[in-house]
Amino acid sequence: MAKVWRAEDTNRRLGREWAVKEISKTTELYKVDEELALREIEIMKTLDHPALPRIVDVVEDDQTICVVMDYIRGPNLQVILEEYGTQKEEAVVAWMLEVCDILTYLHSKNPPIIYRDLKPSNLMINPDGHIKIVDFGIAREYRGGADTAALGSEAYTSPEHHTQHTDVRSDIYTVGSTAYALLTGKTQKMPPYYIQPIRKIDPSLSQGLEKIILKATNTDPDKRYQTAAEMANALESYQKLDDTYIEGLQKETSSYRRRLIAAICVAVIGAMITAAGFITEQSNYNALVSSTGGNTESTIDNLKKAIELKPSREEAYIALIEAYASDGKFNETESEEFFESYNSHVSVIPGDVSYDIGETYLRYYTGETDSSARAKLLTAEPFFRAAEKDGTHKEIASNYLFLTECYKTYVMSDGSLLTGAGTKEDYEQMLRACTESIESASNDKMRLLMSEATIGLINSQCGEMKKAGVERTDIEKVLDLASQDAELTASAEEVMETLGRIYSPKREGAEPKEVEADG
Repeated sequence: MAKVWRAEDTNRRLGREWAVKEISKTTELYKVDEELALREIEIMKTLDHPALPRIVDVVEDDQTICVVMDYIRGPNLQVILEEYGTQKEEAVVAWMLEVCDILTYLHSKNPPIIYRDLKPSNLMINPDGHIKIVDFGIAREYRGGADTAALGSEAYTSPEHHTQHTDVRSDIYTVGSTAYALLTGKTQKMPPYYIQPIRKIDPSLSQGLEKIILKATNTDPDKRYQTAAEMANALESYQKLDDTYIEGLQKETSSYRRRLIAAICVAVIGAMITAAGFITEQSNYNALVSSTGGNTESTIDNLKKAIELKPSREEAYIALIEAYASDGKFNETESEEFFESYNSHVSVIPGDVSYDIGETYLRYYTGETDSSARAKLLTAEPFFRAAEKDGTHKEIASNYLFLTECYKTYVMSDGSLLTGAGTKEDYEQMLRACTESIESASNDKMRLLMSEATIGLINSQCGEMKKAGVERTDIEKVLDLASQDAELTASAEEVMETLGRIYSPKREGAEPKEVEADG
């Protein structure tokens, strides 16, 4: 229904990449395409899960609708299947557990969201090895009744997809059919045109996993797992359903064979424990991060536990900041608590994660009495120090740090108490950093914050900049940029007036008069 482009945001100088889904309005299928596109936009705008891409903008003209969303790096599982063949069952179980976690989130919405199009090509693997679900083009909100259309990929869809009566159990079917394809390389569109027991295709596969897939893909929805959480529970302990190996052990009578089999058991169980440990840890992490409920003691404790489980991932850090700020305040005491969690693991936190934490901090930090741009920048400084050393956001992190140093040097408090003066080069660099920080802001809140910081710095240093020889027009260009945010227009105009008085003082009788010269 669309073309998807990889795009770079050149105006913001961050080198950030986005995925842009372009839906043409000039095709014969325009009416269907527009309806599906608008539905996808409306559904995705309501979602907030680390495994789901965010919509950041929608651009529409007479020819197209363009949906700008997170760009997910990495291949999809269909590409991995085609290039590397069938996948190990431990990896498939780990991926399907993450998928079940995502579906549990979608199905818990009110009304539930039925994804309907789960298949390997819609499951992306990011550089960390985790699942991202893309393409909500045929998802729908479940309100009972029939679907608007019988859509979906026939190789993976349930029987009820074709009767237009899908519900959450239809998504369960697609989890099973996706796992079937990844383990066997086959789909229900290939002979014998139904999902076989996986061990009939590959006898080395787990009997327990075979049982789970057969139950998930039962043609009768009532005989499937009724929820994604129920299927996840089965996947987490799929080895316990495999009784063939145990029965084989009981039949062995040879002392030598018993010892040999015991040794093999130790090795196999060790591998299973390792795989199960990874799967359980990942499942626990996702559960802790997603079980947020405002600024409550249990929520804060869960998020701190999630950080301990996966200290290098950003989701729990961001969720912890948002939990602290959910009551409208993110004060010094809460900030100190956060820094305890962050500093305990700073050595393993990637620079890009520190950068995203820093931006989130700037958006939410309020303090007890001082929520100025200066206070926010000074508090978030350690995150940008870490981001400046490592990652893809070094340049903008450096700008934020330079503005922080300007506030330290020139403004002791939001009351603009001067502590020093700079050279012309210092101020010109400050104006450049202000400009780049505003232009490269990743969202409206960050842009507003950087504009506020810019206006505050210029207001405090108007006189010193004139003394240093900074051109008035250079200052006005930066003020014009900062004043584009409507909330700051009045403040910028006041500073512009101050700038006018400092650079062009008017005195009575000071205007030059024409005189007649001799000769």
